[in-house]
Amino acid sequence: NFLHVLISGLALRYSPHELQLYLVDGKSGVGFKRYERLPHAKVVSLQTSPLLALSVIRDLLVEMEARYELFSQHGVDSIISYRNVHPEQLMPRLLLVADEYQNLFESDSDEASSIIAKLAEKGRAAGIHLLLSSQRFVAQGMRKSDYIFNNIAMRISLQLSDVGSVVEFFGQKGRKMIKELDRPGLVVINDNLGEDTSNRRGMTAMLSDAESKKINKELMIRAESSDVFRENCVPTVFQGNESPEFMSSKTMKAILSLPGWLKQDELESLAKQSIRNGGLGIANWHSSQQPLAVMSGRLFEVHGDFLFSFQRKGNEHLLLVGDNASHACALMSSSLASVAAIHSSDQVQFHLIDLVPPEMSGGRGLKAIVAGLLEPLGYSAILLDDEIKAAESIRALASIVDERKKYSDLIEQPSLLIIVNGLEDLTTISLAEGCSHSDVKQDLPKIVRYG
Repeated sequence: NFLHVLISGLALRYSPHELQLYLVDGKSGVGFKRYERLPHAKVVSLQTSPLLALSVIRDLLVEMEARYELFSQHGVDSIISYRNVHPEQLMPRLLLVADEYQNLFESDSDEASSIIAKLAEKGRAAGIHLLLSSQRFVAQGMRKSDYIFNNIAMRISLQLSDVGSVVEFFGQKGRKMIKELDRPGLVVINDNLGEDTSNRRGMTAMLSDAESKKINKELMIRAESSDVFRENCVPTVFQGNESPEFMSSKTMKAILSLPGWLKQDELESLAKQSIRNGGLGIANWHSSQQPLAVMSGRLFEVHGDFLFSFQRKGNEHLLLVGDNASHACALMSSSLASVAAIHSSDQVQFHLIDLVPPEMSGGRGLKAIVAGLLEPLGYSAILLDDEIKAAESIRALASIVDERKKYSDLIEQPSLLIIVNGLEDLTTISLAEGCSHSDVKQDLPKIVRYG
C-alpha cells in the first residue's frame, strides 16, 4: 500500500514530462500491473527475472552518463542548473521503484552493486533517484552496501518481524521505535542517514484498489488530451515469463504509424538510429546491400526489440532450432509480419515451405500469415506444404541463384526470403518423381552459399 500511495501521489503532483517512473516488481510480483498505462511509467516490469532487473538499472546508468555528457557540453553540472539555462528543454526526473530490490543482485552481484553505487552517488544531480523496497534491509550478494546506504539519506521502516539488523540504519533509538510498531501502516522515518536523533513516527495513508484505478484512469485521460504528454506516454512493459505481443513493440508501432513504406535511403537512416532513439539499431546497414530488417521478439532489455538484418553477403541466413513447433511457427510468423511492415512488395518476395505435419501443434501454421497478411497486401508469396513439390521448388530456387549470379547489378532485383519450416523433413525426402534426396542435398548448400 505504501508504494501505491507514493506512486499515485507523485503522478498526481507531477506531469509525465517532469517525472518518469521505472517500476520493477520482484520475481513473483505483479503489484505494479495496474500501472501498465500510467502516463508517467517509463518501464513496468512484472515478475522480473534478475537478468531483466539488471538490464533496467543498466539503462538508468546509460541515461545518467548521457545526461552528464549533455551537462558538460552546456557548461552545467546538474539537472537544476541545466533547466535554469534551458527551461524549454524537457528533462524529466527519473525514479526507480524496485520492490524486493535484492532481486537486482541475483544475476551479477558485482555489476549490479557497482551500478547501484554509481546511481546512489551521482544520480541525484542528474535527476535520477532510487526507491529500494524489501522485507529486509540487507540483500545477499550486495557489494559496497555501506557505501550505497551512506548515499541514501531517507529510510522508512514499517513493521518488521526481525529488527536485529536495523541498528545501523536507524540507530538504537530507532530500533526501539520500530520494535514498538504494533499495527500495519505505522512507520518510523529517518531522513538524516540513520542519525539516531532523527527518527520520527508516522502513519501511511490508505489507498484502495478502486481509488488507485480511478486515479490511473483520470491521469490517462489527462495525458491523452495533451500532445506534449502523449509523445512520452508509451511505457515499456515486461510481462514476466509471458511472450511479448507483436504490437507491444515500440519499433513496430512507430513503423506502422507511418503513411507508407520507407524508401531505401529513409530506411537506412531509420536503421542506423539506435533503438533507444526510435531506430532499428542496425549500425552496419547499407542500402547497397538491399538489407531486410526482421523483428522476432524482445530481448531482456529496456530498449530490447530483437532486431537483425539479412544483407546480400555471405552467411546472411538464420537457423532456428527447438522442440516446440508451435513456438517456432509463432516466431516465424512474427518475423514475416515485421518484414512486411518494414519492406514494400517491390522490395521482397516470399517463398515458404511448411512441412510440419498438420496434426502437430503449429503444423501448417504459416498458411494463416500468408492468407491473412501477405497476399492481401499484394506480396508475392508462394506456400508449399507437399514434400515432392517442396523438393522441386528447392531445385527451382537453386536455378534462380545460378541465374542471378550472372547479373552484374542486382540492385533492382527484389530480395527473396525463403523460410523452411521442418527442414529435417525436407532433407530426408527419399525419391520423388524427377527429384531425389541427392538433388536436395546439392541444391540446399548452393542456395545457402551463394544465395
